[in-house]
Amino acid sequence: MHIIRGKGRFSPAWHYILVPAHNLADLKAQELGITLDVTKFGSIIKYRNNRGEVKPMSGWGTDPPKMIATWIDEHYGK
Repeated sequence: MHIIRGKGRFSPAWHYILVPAHNLADLKAQELGITLDVTKFGSIIKYRNNRGEVKPMSGWGTDPPKMIATWIDEHYGK
């Protein structure tokens, strides 16, 4: 599990992705500041919200909400 931070259009964005071991070196070799399709390296983690909707663990802003960061830490560790 990795958190990818960047910009989407003009706003900061973040994505939690699961990266297979065979893609890890390729992900780490990416240069800062380039446009990156995170789905080429892994899959975006999804969760079911309180309304039963499946949502991606992605969002706008510099960091994810504390509730999501805590959930990731509890289920995937750091």
